[in-house]
Amino acid sequence: MSGKVRVLFARGETDDYRAVTTFELKPSNDLYWFNAAGALDRPAVSLPGGSPTVGLTAPEGWETMEQVKTRHSYHASGRMHVNSEGGSGLAEIRDVLLAKPGEIIGPALLQFMITKPPAQFEPYTRSPERGGANALILRVPEEGWHERMYLEMYLTPSGRVSLPPMILRIPGQPDANLDLHAMTLNVDQDRLIAVRCAHYPMPPELDRTEAMVSWVMLPGPEFISASSSVTGLPATGFE
Repeated sequence: MSGKVRVLFARGETDDYRAVTTFELKPSNDLYWFNAAGALDRPAVSLPGGSPTVGLTAPEGWETMEQVKTRHSYHASGRMHVNSEGGSGLAEIRDVLLAKPGEIIGPALLQFMITKPPAQFEPYTRSPERGGANALILRVPEEGWHERMYLEMYLTPSGRVSLPPMILRIPGQPDANLDLHAMTLNVDQDRLIAVRCAHYPMPPELDRTEAMVSWVMLPGPEFISASSSVTGLPATGFE
C-alpha cells in the first residue's frame, strides 16, 4: 500500500494552511513528490557541489513567464528525475544518481528550498489528510508569515540517525536553531519524511507584498552514500 505525507505551512495555531510538498511512496520503493508552487518553464541551473553559499537571481520578467507543475521521482534504482506537465519540457531533469531509497540507512536528502513567504502560497482549504496522507504541519508564527523559509527535506528510516550538517549557511541562523519535524511515510517500509526548517532573513526594506519566487535545489552525487554513519553528529531519534 502506498504511503503519503503532505507538508504544509500553518499560520500560527490556526487552520490557515498552505501546501508546500506532497510525497507518495509506492510499495516498489519508488518515491514521487510535487511542490505546490510549481516551476518556471525554463532549464535548471547547476550549482557548485559542497558550497555552503550560492548566488540566486530571479530571471528578468519571471512574473510573466509560464509556470508548469513538476513531478519529482526517486526510483528504487536510485535514479531521480523531474518531469513537467505541459510547457516546453525545459524544466525537466534526468538521471540524478543517488543511493537506492530501499537501502538507505540514514537520512537521504531529497531537496532543499528557499521559499517565498508562506502568505504568498495558495490557501489550502481541503483536509490536510486528504487522500489518506499524514500531515506534517510547519507552524509559522505571525511575525514570520510574510518572511521567507528555509527547508531541507529528507527520506529516512526510523530509529537513531544522524542528520548531515546544514546544507546552506543562513545569516544569523546557526545549525542548532533549525527546527526538526518528522512524519511517517510508510510503516511497512520503515520510511519517514523529515524536514528541517528556519526563517530565512530578508532585508527590512524589502516590500513583503511584492510577488517572490521560491528556489528548489536538488541533491547531486555528493549525497550518494546517504549514510548515517559518516557525519559524526549526535544522533536524532525518529519513531
